[in-house]
Amino acid sequence: MNKKLLLLSAISLFSICLTSCGKDEVDEEVNETQHGEIVRDKFIVQNGASEYSIITPEVPSKLEKFAASELSTVLRDATGANISIVSENDISPNAKYISIGKTKQFTQKIPNVDLSKIEKKQSSYFITTKDDNIYLNSSNMYKGYGSLYGVYDLLHDLVNYEYYHDQEIYYERNDSVNLYKYDDFIVNASIDIRSVSTLYTMQNETHSHRLRLMNTSYSNKLFAQTCYGHSQIKVFCNPQTVNPETGKTYYEEHPDWFINSIGTSDRGMIYNNLCWTAGDECVRVCADKMIEIIKKEPEAVYFFFGQEDSVSGCECDRCKRAITEWAGSSGGLQIDFTNRMIKLVKEWLKENEPEREIHFLIYAYRCTVNAPTKVVNGEYVPYSSRVIPDESLKVLYSPIGANYAVPLSSPYNKDVKDGLDAWKKVLGENLYVYMYDTNFKQFFVPFNNFNVIQTFFKVFGDAGANYIFINGCSDTNLPGFDEMRTYVESKLLWNTSLNYETLARDFMNHYYKGASNEMYDLYLTYRDRYAYYTAIKTELMGDIYGASCDTGLFPYEFVMQLDALVKKALSTNETSDLDSQTKELVKNRIMKEYLSVIYLEVMLYKNYFSNEELLNMKEIFTYYTTYFNITRTAEGGNLEGVNSQW
Repeated sequence: MNKKLLLLSAISLFSICLTSCGKDEVDEEVNETQHGEIVRDKFIVQNGASEYSIITPEVPSKLEKFAASELSTVLRDATGANISIVSENDISPNAKYISIGKTKQFTQKIPNVDLSKIEKKQSSYFITTKDDNIYLNSSNMYKGYGSLYGVYDLLHDLVNYEYYHDQEIYYERNDSVNLYKYDDFIVNASIDIRSVSTLYTMQNETHSHRLRLMNTSYSNKLFAQTCYGHSQIKVFCNPQTVNPETGKTYYEEHPDWFINSIGTSDRGMIYNNLCWTAGDECVRVCADKMIEIIKKEPEAVYFFFGQEDSVSGCECDRCKRAITEWAGSSGGLQIDFTNRMIKLVKEWLKENEPEREIHFLIYAYRCTVNAPTKVVNGEYVPYSSRVIPDESLKVLYSPIGANYAVPLSSPYNKDVKDGLDAWKKVLGENLYVYMYDTNFKQFFVPFNNFNVIQTFFKVFGDAGANYIFINGCSDTNLPGFDEMRTYVESKLLWNTSLNYETLARDFMNHYYKGASNEMYDLYLTYRDRYAYYTAIKTELMGDIYGASCDTGLFPYEFVMQLDALVKKALSTNETSDLDSQTKELVKNRIMKEYLSVIYLEVMLYKNYFSNEELLNMKEIFTYYTTYFNITRTAEGGNLEGVNSQW
């Protein structure tokens, strides 16, 4: 066997929640590590040829077509066999095949399986082997995401497939591949919907698919783009919108609907919010706009009604009374307002699009981060029935004050953990989570959340979160092991029981190749320094706005140690036995991490270097920031601050 890659056996794509499924019911108690078995005397590919085809529905979804293409392409590259993709209508009755989606063959051969438990799940899929044919199917609502993810698991079993990055796709080369036997499995990810919003992930839909992440950019029609994100003021009820019937703005007619009159720009929205006790007319204006958007985006499932990026909520007397009487918090006011809007929208849907499945999203963020609960007999309970969200309303718990250097169980994160415990009593299955993956004041310093973030995923998953959105940096690429971080987080979100360090080491082996030891040492050196500094100074380096470019944290001797590690990695790569093209690829990847070191050197210790050295650093910095499309050093800040130091 000529192996292109020998994967670590501990990293199995099937070591997730696998449940055995009978004809009419699902047994939830099957061991998590159970998966398909090799059929020793039967083959999908034998001696570089295959009798199998891949079949899709007559009108496959975009993702079903992509899943079929991925399966065919990888098997061809791994085995040399051309496995054709055909429609369900173009396959003979006795043919061998792998079926993707709800094909006629799936319906005929597996008529009684109950898939209702995965119909509203994005990632879950069903897999079985019948009469030597393999069948994959998933939610109709999500148009084939689960089937695509199932293809990647199937490829892992068949050819040891693993995706690290778009130039790092691994599998075993072998001209024969055995059939696998699957006994009616339903496969569930630890976190059903997963998003990591780095610029590269958001721009590259194929990369997102292969990492099994939900790309929420304009190309993903499941998320309504018209109202994506912070949209309540800007999209639904802008105070500067003119009522054509009166010629007056909403603010002129109804100043009590808003905190203030600002609303003409993105920055202006930050200082505004709706008054959520404004009354029926305001609710109707928002509902009418939501209906307009629903009609405009017919494929969308998720519609944001997101509050503005504002610290303040309304503090009028009406809101204060409501908080005391029935709401419990501003978060309770927002849920009630949104519930009333949803009721009007659903009345329209019932009459006009009765079959359409719609979900609505709001934030529990800043002024709404506190759950609308009270404590009864030592337990959180909803403050009143009015704060229970409609079944279609999902709430993104967004604790911006979390510290990602320590677990949620740490006293430093007590408010965040208490908030989660309270919200899950209100939300149940409507709990979604919005968390963070970047220091927004220091893009060039690696963010210290590496191993601890796994504990966040586990706690959020155990609390019932069905969706975790990780807010990285989506307007520039970053150094700081961004590719490794995204890969590892995608794996942990799929299966929270995996190990961060095992995944990180495995990634570096394949991404940095011959220089992986040196680059792993560089990564560990950062981590050890963070741990040491926390122990000595008791300053946690996991705050998304913390001061992490500091001479105390990064003394000159330490920065020079980082510099030496990078240069050692470059030297090791140069003397490796890789071909010249691969050496250049790895060199560039190492140089991307060198940008962090140069940044620390010039921002903290410019006077330690000669003019000649600074000019050389400038040349490297300018070339590689351009090469990797790195345009910012912080949120809202460009590279001017660094360039002024040369």
